[in-house]
Amino acid sequence: MSYKYNSLSVVLVLSDLPIALAPLTPILFLDKSNFVSVVLILSASPIALAPSTPISLSYKYNFVSVVLVLSTSPISLAASSPILFLTKFNFLSVVLVLSASPINLATSSSICSSFISFHFTSKWLDKKSSDNMAKALNRFSKEDPTFRTFVDPESNQTIIKGMGELHLEVYIERMRREYKCDVETGVPQVAYRETITQRADFNYTHKKQTGGAGQYGRVAGYMEPYAEGDYEFVDMIKGGAIPTEYVPSCNKGFTEAIKKGSLIGFPVVNIRCVINDGQSHPVDSSDIAFRSAAIGAFREAYAKAKPCILEPVMKVSVESPAEFQGNVFASINQRRGIILSSNEDGTFSRIEAEVPLSEMFGYSTVLRSITQGKAEFTMEFEKYGKAPLSISEGLIKDFAEKRKH
Repeated sequence: MSYKYNSLSVVLVLSDLPIALAPLTPILFLDKSNFVSVVLILSASPIALAPSTPISLSYKYNFVSVVLVLSTSPISLAASSPILFLTKFNFLSVVLVLSASPINLATSSSICSSFISFHFTSKWLDKKSSDNMAKALNRFSKEDPTFRTFVDPESNQTIIKGMGELHLEVYIERMRREYKCDVETGVPQVAYRETITQRADFNYTHKKQTGGAGQYGRVAGYMEPYAEGDYEFVDMIKGGAIPTEYVPSCNKGFTEAIKKGSLIGFPVVNIRCVINDGQSHPVDSSDIAFRSAAIGAFREAYAKAKPCILEPVMKVSVESPAEFQGNVFASINQRRGIILSSNEDGTFSRIEAEVPLSEMFGYSTVLRSITQGKAEFTMEFEKYGKAPLSISEGLIKDFAEKRKH
């Protein structure tokens, strides 16, 4: 909430995440409270409230009376009370900022979600541990607004997020001690992708004969890199080589095939599949036959198209005292990062870089140690980039070992 009251700038920040403010922000009140009702009252005249009103803050700022009320029960106020803001918010962090000069939210105050710095995955070993873990995660999420948990739909791993490694290790230990949860932990699965680097032709025939009607379908065409999107299907069939009603089945087959590449089992992106020929049978051809033919055609051509692995690259912004700038540069270079820019503003420097996500796990701890805890960083997804050969070989080897088990 941002408001102008007479000559006074008023900002009330509500967040279920930690609130980070610039050092010079004129903070009047900072608190964290659970399941609270919030009332902010500003008045040029004295404010009279009932004796039972749970006042958290009563203040005189210049010629303005300020009252902030936080309560875990409903708040009843007189109808004449000059209420400026009234809400109910769960797991609340509250900052009240008052200033006789305008407040620029872009620089003075921000709700910061970049405190999340490390992740763990948990693998259920039995149903009892699974049930106990669900109870633990539910309780911890209610107790601590900086503790987050969710299930990654791609890897099916349960992810927990927190303020750092120590923060999460404390909760892991509590899960084992208080809830008797036998869990395994580790860094989350990085969302890699696969793609192709050159054109490859396919001509695949799917034949399957059973006791009754069989399955028959032939699909011919090619696949090629496609930079304008993740996937495109092109129908260039002429003369009815593949009946019109079976063309969508070919598209379904290709769509199913790209969900899992053959290198490391991740989705295939930036690919165009074109069919230009085929063959059908008046009796044995069907939707499932052409869908299976398209899947077989994809796998046949994919190996010839020189597939490669793409890794997520994050845009990382580090703010650090200028005296530690060299240490920050070295830490980014060690993580296969590319420095994009470096700006100094007085005694502080801001460094922007692109770093692979797989190299960023545990970086918050490293950054604190090399800057005496004076630096912080944020990161957001930037793009997918081709993984180095050494990294790709390791991923392929790990995937092959998993398939054996």
